[in-house]
Amino acid sequence: MNITNFVSRRSLKLAAIMLAVSVTLAACSDDDDDVVSPEPQQNSMIRVLHMSYDAPAVDIWVDGSKVVSNLAYGESSGYAPVSAGTRSVTVVPAGQTEPAVIEADLPIAADQMLSVLAVDALASISAVVATDEEPSDRAKVRFIHTVSDAPAVDIKVNSGDGASLFTAVDFSTAADYIEVDGGTYTLAVTAHGSTNELVTFDAVTLENGKVYTVIARGTLDPMDEFSFGVRTFIDDSNGKSFVDLTPTE
Repeated sequence: MNITNFVSRRSLKLAAIMLAVSVTLAACSDDDDDVVSPEPQQNSMIRVLHMSYDAPAVDIWVDGSKVVSNLAYGESSGYAPVSAGTRSVTVVPAGQTEPAVIEADLPIAADQMLSVLAVDALASISAVVATDEEPSDRAKVRFIHTVSDAPAVDIKVNSGDGASLFTAVDFSTAADYIEVDGGTYTLAVTAHGSTNELVTFDAVTLENGKVYTVIARGTLDPMDEFSFGVRTFIDDSNGKSFVDLTPTE
């Protein structure tokens, strides 16, 4: 499997339909009525997001084959197809085969979409696995907390005393998707239960029919080089595109 040959979900479904049609035609043209047509292989989509702030660029191996090369901090590998079943995923420093910084056996159902996030400092790196969703008529948004030295947070609209979009999201937790009407939103982050704003961001536009994953990353420590920030990935394209939210002055 070559991770550089990214396919969209629509292309993957079209390929499956074409495969099913070709198998049916082949069976119909065969004079042997006992021939059993093979069922098309069921695939799912998976991407890896590197959110371990002090870890080097990494390679990702699935079932002994390298599928991602030189994935840097803050980046997404983009979606790639994998066969349904239990897949062995190994993350190693780029260009090496060991030591493994993450090893996990992931049960992957057919027609499933997964995001696997490497989070925390390298010394205590771990994986967060989140199930992605298809678009709807409205905008879909979820929030993932990957800032290890930050408390549980609330994400609110406009200000610290605004309506909550996400509540009590702890470190290494992926909140469920919510649906909102497309439009322009100003977001504020507070510690859970507080109205004091830790940070507010300039307005961001969400479009109906799109799916977004909002990720808080970095650290709150002013003495290190891994500044706190919020990066928003678009889930319903190739899974690589993102925009960084801009803190208000």
